[in-house]
Amino acid sequence: RVLFRSLSRQRALPIDQALFYLEQVSSGLANAHASGVIHRDIKPQNLLMSADKRIVKIADFGVARLEATEGAITRVGTNIYAAPEHNPLVQTGPLDTGALHIRAAQLTPAADIYSLAKTTYTLLAGESPRKFAQHPIRDLPQALQGNYWATPILGVLEKATLTNPQKRYQTVQEFWDDLAEAALPPT
Repeated sequence: RVLFRSLSRQRALPIDQALFYLEQVSSGLANAHASGVIHRDIKPQNLLMSADKRIVKIADFGVARLEATEGAITRVGTNIYAAPEHNPLVQTGPLDTGALHIRAAQLTPAADIYSLAKTTYTLLAGESPRKFAQHPIRDLPQALQGNYWATPILGVLEKATLTNPQKRYQTVQEFWDDLAEAALPPT
């Protein structure tokens, strides 16, 4: 199988092609979440593509956990793509007092949605979101800013990568719906 990352590393994907793949990943994640499974390591390297480049599969459920699992959330994933709550030692900026009420042991789909948004950035930009490691996506590369979809897509990515998981999208379906709508051409 062709590694999904190799396709996105070569160049930024056109919006329609990126959405074609992201819809499949969103569907797969929604299915996992419906079963109570949180992947915890969504990134381009863990998305495998069929040889004909039509089907994407989510790989490496090695660090996946059940949503209801008790105990502290442990650091997992790649720093660039992993949600901040997976690394409680990371300094993420000024204290967000709204985050103090989050049950620390609760794994939620919001962590996978965060990673999916960072993956979306990689597909559209053709580069990793390294400058946004452990921070919300606040801008797109200059080369993308002239596209009709740039501002609405940026709004979706920013919401999906907020530091406080309660302020992010709570389901993959919500994320996908807003992403697909943001990519529609103006009428």
